[in-house]
Amino acid sequence: MGGERRQLVTQFMMESVLLSVLSAIIAVVLANLLLPYFSNLAGSQLRFSFQEFPELIWLLAGLTLLTGLLAGTYPAMVLSGFKPVEVLKSKIRLGGSNFFTKSLVTIQFVLSIALIISTLIILQQLKFMRSKNIGFNKENVVMVDVEGADTKKVYPLIKHELELSTNIIGVTASEMGLGANTGLMGMGFEYNGDKKGVIMYPVDGNFLNVMGMQLFAGRQFDPLLASDSSTSIIVNEAFLKDYRLTVSDALGLQLKEARGEGRPPKTIIGIIRDFNFSALKDAVRPQMFLQPSSLEARKIYIRIKAGDPASSLATINKVWSKTAPGLPFRYNFLDENFNRFYKAEQKWTNVVGSAGFISIFLACLGLFGLTALAAVNRTKEIGIRKVLGASVSVIVGLLSKDFLKLVSISIVIAAPLAWYFMNKWLLNYQYRITISWWTFIAVAFAAVLIALITTSIQSVKSAMANPVKSLKTE
Repeated sequence: MGGERRQLVTQFMMESVLLSVLSAIIAVVLANLLLPYFSNLAGSQLRFSFQEFPELIWLLAGLTLLTGLLAGTYPAMVLSGFKPVEVLKSKIRLGGSNFFTKSLVTIQFVLSIALIISTLIILQQLKFMRSKNIGFNKENVVMVDVEGADTKKVYPLIKHELELSTNIIGVTASEMGLGANTGLMGMGFEYNGDKKGVIMYPVDGNFLNVMGMQLFAGRQFDPLLASDSSTSIIVNEAFLKDYRLTVSDALGLQLKEARGEGRPPKTIIGIIRDFNFSALKDAVRPQMFLQPSSLEARKIYIRIKAGDPASSLATINKVWSKTAPGLPFRYNFLDENFNRFYKAEQKWTNVVGSAGFISIFLACLGLFGLTALAAVNRTKEIGIRKVLGASVSVIVGLLSKDFLKLVSISIVIAAPLAWYFMNKWLLNYQYRITISWWTFIAVAFAAVLIALITTSIQSVKSAMANPVKSLKTE
């Protein structure tokens, strides 16, 4: 009817841009609705405000226009180039299912599979870190913050009162905390001409027993020995490795403080098994425990009976209010404090997992579109096959097999990529899992199953169609 190709191109481009504008409006609404979820996912308060960030207006406008132009260019150029006579005779086959579109769907599945594999590996590492035996029993321990109190007077009273309760298994104290955000103390020794540092824990005499730390050589602190409150120390295995000592050499060894002019040397009386006092990203460092004669406790550790902690906490709170009136009862559970080391890993799990599920959803949309296009192009073929006796399962297999090949290619590409990057990520951890082969098998099976379901939806519909109608398409 006289329309020129440039007019058709303009029409298709305008339609694409209008769809992009409509999508942008819906996206802004969804962004505002989902912002609390993303804030929780990111671990920070996110804001979406055109008034506060006016540059978002231009960014969104430019992105909308660019998306519309990119999405409309290919179909505009292809559809406007059809010859009218061939179109009216229905001799045109839609060529959307070509190398370019198949490559896009394959890339989407590669990203999806890689992200889901990464999520599973991060989850396994996170579970490993939370459940690993770190060298002492961190479960059922309440850590009470006693800073601000006169602990020289308060702590003995609290300990005496709590040990009378049947809910309390043991009470001890330290000048240092355990877990995330607790800080460290250190001391240096001169040994064989070198100055070596060590992490220092001034503790109550029964600290190792209450915390479940394992002494494998020497002895514990003895409250009846005056030297144990002045010069005796207990060290860990990492201490021996760093100082290149055997167990027999270490026991009874006297060490001079690097900055302790006039102070008596410290004597090693016991050796404990290594325990992780920091995140499992880090190797265990040399540690020592000493029992000062006048402990200025900052943290009280109370081991309670397993089960519902409510009654135990009520007992502790009552004793605290009685012995330290006017001061707030501040506490947390020791295992929760150690789990705070892995906030970043938990956040990564949420982010990568969400991205993986979103990307596989988008990949399925692309796969669904390609399947629908293949069904349209093969309508007459499907009708002939049905007339000749082909079953629904045969038709579904015919339409699905090519796309399952794309998913198989995606798995072959995604698996080594995910293994490489996740293996590099795991190298950041001193204690880490070994990547299991079953992770790749499980994700591959899930990807094939999802792709099969996606393609089957359109394939079954085409296979169930009346063949008489299919043969009348031309």
